[in-house]
Amino acid sequence: MSQYSLSSINFVGSHVGVSTGEDGATQMGLEDIALFRSILGSTVVYPADHVSCEQLAVAMAQQPGICYMRTT
Repeated sequence: MSQYSLSSINFVGSHVGVSTGEDGATQMGLEDIALFRSILGSTVVYPADHVSCEQLAVAMAQQPGICYMRTT
């Protein structure tokens, strides 16, 4: 519903990815990017390192609409 009301909401998903770590195989979600891309007008970002993560967090705060950052 927030896409129709033009709300500005930022989401961050962590403990996702393609490598199994301490959290085990059940934490390997891959559909989160597809889910947020299906929301009309959403922005999805996936930083490569801590420097780009910090810069993208600032950019997300200034971006109108729904934003999703996926961290690994």
